[in-house]
Amino acid sequence: MDSSKLELSLFQARQGSEVARRQLLHTYRNYLKLLARLRIGQALQAKLDESDLVQETLLYAWRTFESFRGQTEAELMEWLRSILASTTAGHLRHYRTAKRDLTLERQLQHQFDQSSQLLDGALLDRGTSPSQDAVRRERARQLADAIEQLSPEHRE
Repeated sequence: MDSSKLELSLFQARQGSEVARRQLLHTYRNYLKLLARLRIGQALQAKLDESDLVQETLLYAWRTFESFRGQTEAELMEWLRSILASTTAGHLRHYRTAKRDLTLERQLQHQFDQSSQLLDGALLDRGTSPSQDAVRRERARQLADAIEQLSPEHRE
């Protein structure tokens, strides 16, 4: 989905269109999966697949979309990364302790943000204009989609 279609889907989803919301969230599936793969580490790989984390993340985003207050793609991506971090922290808690650890959630959020910035940096030097930022985000999504097409061995 290119930037103009994405902006339209974001607007329509905020207006209540379930079709637009579905398309919009689906656009970030592979992006979130790549971030999860980069960050869940060996501790959870044997117990949890990144697809499970992404599925839970997108389900939560679907159910709570009305609470999303952002207006831009960058804000949407940040919101989705925060949900992914919270979801991942929940699973880590399950396998470690039953207590909620806000420090762990903040650390995971920071790590997901760092991974996202690494993807941005690998695709394009940090631009200053909004159009350059939009291009970088679109390329990050395209990279995640391309990586998802690889065999599991090549993805690693």
